[in-house]
Amino acid sequence: MNNRLKSLSGRRQVKRPEWIISVIENAKLDISAENIAKNIYNVIGKAEADVHGASLATIHFHEVGRDDAVKMIVGISVAIASLDIDEIYCSHIHDGHGSVKCSYGVLQVARTGGGSNEKAV
Repeated sequence: MNNRLKSLSGRRQVKRPEWIISVIENAKLDISAENIAKNIYNVIGKAEADVHGASLATIHFHEVGRDDAVKMIVGISVAIASLDIDEIYCSHIHDGHGSVKCSYGVLQVARTGGGSNEKAV
């Protein structure tokens, strides 16, 4: 991964899918890693649109649009591509139940687009 992903925007605002795709395309990644990262954001975007009854063109990302999240998704995409991984398995995605302890204290787990993401997995 190159230095182009070190500082993406310096802004703490929500990001539109096309902005994230342009960052990925301009990062000069291996084409396989680029396609994996774009596909991940496409799945997330479709789930977000589905949850909000909107189109992919009208949604924006909050947490997954933050610079560190983009870097993590791109980093994972580079790893998947370089290791030539064909399949990934995970346990059931637990979403919308209980609470989590984090730096802000104990927060209730909110229902997110994760339920829609499960359909795509």
